[in-house]
Amino acid sequence: EEVTEEVTEEVTEEVTEEVTEEVTEEVTEEVTNEVTEEVTSVSMTTVRDITEDYTIVGPTDSLLCKEDEFICPERCISTSWRCDGDIDCLNGEDEENCGNSCKENQCRVSSEDPFLEMGQKLIAKNKETTLVVEKTGRFVLYCENKKVIWESGTGGASVVSGLIIQANGNMVLYDDDNEVLWESGSGSANTQSSYHTLVVEDDNTLVLFNSWGVSIWETDTAGLCDETKFT
Repeated sequence: EEVTEEVTEEVTEEVTEEVTEEVTEEVTEEVTNEVTEEVTSVSMTTVRDITEDYTIVGPTDSLLCKEDEFICPERCISTSWRCDGDIDCLNGEDEENCGNSCKENQCRVSSEDPFLEMGQKLIAKNKETTLVVEKTGRFVLYCENKKVIWESGTGGASVVSGLIIQANGNMVLYDDDNEVLWESGSGSANTQSSYHTLVVEDDNTLVLFNSWGVSIWETDTAGLCDETKFT
């Protein structure tokens, strides 16, 4: 009886230990899979796909960032992504305090009263459409063949400073007496947008976007340059 009892205890202990190890392995594997799925899901919520251009870091691991990387709270990104019009940090700080700039087909503005200077042009990437504030006072969008498809109706007026894009998203042309000659009416007192972007699109439209990429004003000129090619 004593031998049987000892053997039974040993077998029971071995079986219990094996079962416990198996259950522990299964639970660990399930938890690992769940955590992996959650992390993968979080990473997919970022604006850009994962590439070799940034280093994933934690909130206290900023020293892991390289000298040519911008530090987000959750990761490091290439400095070329800073102020490029795309939100890459989850809190959007890579697109904050960027100042004002106009180049190629767009103006990106984030402070009070930035402007597109008189005579300065924005040209669509496909070269079909050009935007300019003419020295004659006209704010105009035209095609390659110089056909006008949209204008502000301010030709002959004395416009100063060019196109003003106010912090609330309203676009304005002022005269010498600081009177409004033209405005887009796109401003909002409740706006929380950290910047605005005015873009000459390849479809011949002029569009003003807020920092979330939502259009708040645009011209009704889609495809009009195509029509002028045959007239």
